Amino acid sequence: MPHAASELLHRLDELHLRFQLHFVDHVRLTRDLRQLDALIADAQAIAAQAAMEAPEQLGDDWPRLALALARRLELYTEARGAIAQAHAVAGLRDREASLLTGRGRLVLHRYVRHFAGQTRRTRDPGRLKEMIDDLLVLWKQLEPLAKRLQVPSVAEEVSAVGQFIGFFLSERDELQAAWRAGSREEQAAGLAEVLANLEADWQALVLGVPRHLRRLALLDRLIGTLDSALGTLMALRHANMADSHEKRVQRAAELLVHWQDERAVTAGLQARAPAPMAELHALGHALYLNWRQQIAGDKAKRDRAWLATHCDRLEELERILTERTVGLPDAYLLWLRDILVAVERSFDSVVAAQEARLHPEGDA
Repeated sequence: MPHAASELLHRLDELHLRFQLHFVDHVRLTRDLRQLDALIADAQAIAAQAAMEAPEQLGDDWPRLALALARRLELYTEARGAIAQAHAVAGLRDREASLLTGRGRLVLHRYVRHFAGQTRRTRDPGRLKEMIDDLLVLWKQLEPLAKRLQVPSVAEEVSAVGQFIGFFLSERDELQAAWRAGSREEQAAGLAEVLANLEADWQALVLGVPRHLRRLALLDRLIGTLDSALGTLMALRHANMADSHEKRVQRAAELLVHWQDERAVTAGLQARAPAPMAELHALGHALYLNWRQQIAGDKAKRDRAWLATHCDRLEELERILTERTVGLPDAYLLWLRDILVAVERSFDSVVAAQEARLHPEGDA
């Protein structure tokens, strides 16, 4: 393939990736027409350059490139019309409410990753409480908007946020009861998994991030769950318990002291010098590029645990930037949320591919 054709096809592929990330399978009401207009203009610029160089520079690749350009421009133009139509029948309240319920869907995916299909006694009640608090904050913002919505589907999305608050509250009660259900050995085994998950989160989401870029509420949540787990482990002490139980108690106690010390150091540093927005943005771009490098190849062979942790890393950054935002989110935060949605979808597709390989259609 001539160099000119290869370069133009690469630019076209990168442009199409932008389209897929920010417009495919998103709620049309939440999409920015100006962003799509800029994308269409970029595609037209590629088409104009290809027309100037064909056929001398592009040779036999010109027909294929021309066809791809025509199809992509048609797709982008059709998408613009559909988005413009969605905007035309909605009000500003509908758009704002739809953006907020989009954040609610991020919370629901967190539940899918960390709670759905898992044994309750092995789960972190602190994480679930944090999710409930997130939805309650969203509900406080949604309530005044809900009274004057024009689009029925948006009203349904708003109502769903309230329903999930009720579901999570019920699930929290079940989870707390599960920690103290069963024999001593069963409770201890569940708490052992809780501790292992807490250590993994601390390693990936705390130690894996510079101190000034951490979210203090995350450290508080991990420390709080560890403290609760340690208290329950100590209450389970009994002469008949295995020696490994006492070692687990000692390990949890040591971690608690270490984590509390690390939290104090982190808080002191952040009080003196809050993280610059430029560094937070750079972290988001680095996470995005890392994900793109990891998703090539057979979905069934990808590391779903890595993808789940990557979702958590991006989510931590999204939460920090959301807390710093006053009013409607800026372009970078909207971009980051779209990236988080894309990573979550890749996680879902990997899980589906791996489940399909484990349980092929037609298995008895």
